[in-house]
Amino acid sequence: MTCEPIRIEVTRRAIEVLTSEQQVNQLVTQAAIFIRSQVKFHLELDSEQRKQVVSHLADFLSKAADTPTRSLAEYLVPRALWDFAAPLTPLGHFGEATEPRVNNFVAVLNLIDVANLQETLSSPLSKFHEAFRETPLHGKDSLRNALRHPQNFSWATVTKGPGKSLLYPRVVYLQSGFLIGKNATELFARFDERLPADIAKEVDGALDQLEFGTDQEQASAINVLIEFMPERYLSRAATLVENYFSKQIHALPTSAALELLNRATGDDFIASYVRVLESSSDDNRIKLLRVANFSKIEGFSCSDPEKLEPLLRWCDQAIGQSDSINNQETASILWMLYSLLFETTRTSVTCQERVIDHLEAYEHLGSDYWLVRRLDMDGEGRFGLPMRLAILKKAIAELKNTSDDPESNDCQALAVIISGVESIPELSSPQQNALIDELRNRLDAAAKNPSVYSEIESLSSRYKMGEPRFGDVDILEGDSRESDEKPTNVIVLVLNLLIDLSNDSTSELVEIAKPEITALHHAIEERNVTFSKPLFGRNVWPKVGWESLIARLSKGELVFHVWYLQTGALLGKDVQLLNQRPTDLYQAEVERKLRLVSPGDTLAVKIPGLLPQTGDPPILQAGTAAPVTGIPVTVSDDGTIQLPLIDPLPVKGLDLQQVTEAISKTYVVEQEILRSDSAHAISVNFLVRAGQAVEVLNLSGSSVATKPEKR
Repeated sequence: MTCEPIRIEVTRRAIEVLTSEQQVNQLVTQAAIFIRSQVKFHLELDSEQRKQVVSHLADFLSKAADTPTRSLAEYLVPRALWDFAAPLTPLGHFGEATEPRVNNFVAVLNLIDVANLQETLSSPLSKFHEAFRETPLHGKDSLRNALRHPQNFSWATVTKGPGKSLLYPRVVYLQSGFLIGKNATELFARFDERLPADIAKEVDGALDQLEFGTDQEQASAINVLIEFMPERYLSRAATLVENYFSKQIHALPTSAALELLNRATGDDFIASYVRVLESSSDDNRIKLLRVANFSKIEGFSCSDPEKLEPLLRWCDQAIGQSDSINNQETASILWMLYSLLFETTRTSVTCQERVIDHLEAYEHLGSDYWLVRRLDMDGEGRFGLPMRLAILKKAIAELKNTSDDPESNDCQALAVIISGVESIPELSSPQQNALIDELRNRLDAAAKNPSVYSEIESLSSRYKMGEPRFGDVDILEGDSRESDEKPTNVIVLVLNLLIDLSNDSTSELVEIAKPEITALHHAIEERNVTFSKPLFGRNVWPKVGWESLIARLSKGELVFHVWYLQTGALLGKDVQLLNQRPTDLYQAEVERKLRLVSPGDTLAVKIPGLLPQTGDPPILQAGTAAPVTGIPVTVSDDGTIQLPLIDPLPVKGLDLQQVTEAISKTYVVEQEILRSDSAHAISVNFLVRAGQAVEVLNLSGSSVATKPEKR
């Protein structure tokens, strides 16, 4: 056993080494371990030694805090010091602690612990601890269990096990934390956090895998980069990600690939994306185009149109080589360009206008491209104002191209314009006037030839605007059947659009069309459309909507009535009263027809000296009707009546006054059977109407008739 004086002398020299500015780290580490070993044997430092050690360790900790991970080192120490290599924590001691390699920070912290220097060194220890807290410590692995339960593990085994790159940073973090009074729960919670240093470590490892790994490792690395890589991380990252996506993007979430490429390349994103497209296979290129929804690429923005030029030139070339917009690549390109024009995409107005300039230069893009989307969509699918205006101009041009063709189906163009009505005030005055001129032309043509323009057309159900509207008056109610196509009418859509334009900002446009609106209203009014019940309205034919009405009614009459209501609304008339007019006309016609003689009617006819030949004519009562005077005469199927001494007399369609006059004319003027002074005594009344089955009584005496057979 070493004698006491020798141990004291060696300790003194170890303190000199520990506190010397010239000694290398390995000797300092060995000195710290030796002093710790002697303190274990209750060797106490005198005040001067303690002061020297504290001063040096404070400086050591402060310098180490500036570059924590770079100051970590591991040294071989003599066999006699192996038992003191393992770290000390309140959680226990590692079993079989022998290990020839010693970490410099572990050695120093062990010394601070056993020498009870933590309170004196609290400030540099706290700084040191916080520095290590910011180093990469995140991870879920077996190493955590060893650190929490050290008595169950050999330190030699732990230092040779997996996760060694995290071993010493974690150990030093835990030791320093315990020394400044933190608890185990708080300290171990840090291993579940991902701080910037943790992310940087994971990203660097993923980039290594992406550059040198197998296909499986590269796929795993890409997922790590997608989740964690910050923006503009390293130029190396941009090159590696770009090269990878040139080969494959399968098994990645939608837009995730381009989000990563955008983060990696920053301002060079568009150019990088084009390079990937140019170097990709056909299949991979189509995948890249399909996921290129720029409105969903987090962090993407473009305010400089020149940044878009590489992509637009590539699109020009690709589409220029295609003879159809329906092939996969062209359709994907157009969708990708679409996404640059969404309201939610962070592209400036000038950038959107540049994209639209290129789209308009593609000659084979017709109405099946420009007029397929509604302009009033909400959220991600809504176009920005530049594209909405461009589509409105295309729709107006489409109306102009078909203006002279009454059989053309303008419904789609009109529906698109209606869906973008809120953007019409942003059109130039010439464009607004061109639109109103086309609407006026169609109204004028419909007023002159209503039947030609009353056809029911089909409109895609996605527009949801084919049903007629009547301004602020809600009189159309009922079902809306689920189908891909919805029925509508061109003039209904024209009037819908004018009704939508009747607000403060565009009402002057409607005023321009008032003459044509008035002419169409009067033209339909003159047609005297009739319905047995009010066509629209509350509590009338409940749950009957536009499509059901079209299915069950005369389409022409239905469309005319709708025009009548819509034009009335535009002219400021009471639409509810207009809606009642066809029913009023119908009732008037019914009443008029009731006044006319029809086959099967039985008339009570009185002709002096003929009906009856002698005596007074009977007084007859049919059912509960008022009594009438005369002889019963039935109107035959051919609409005539047989009277004495004359040929059958046509009476069908005449009212009673006209029948009386016809009898008088025949007997007095034409046949000269009666004198003129007898004409005033001729009378004709309805006794029984066709189809009635009632008992006729002779109130003057016996019955002269029974219940007629029902015709």
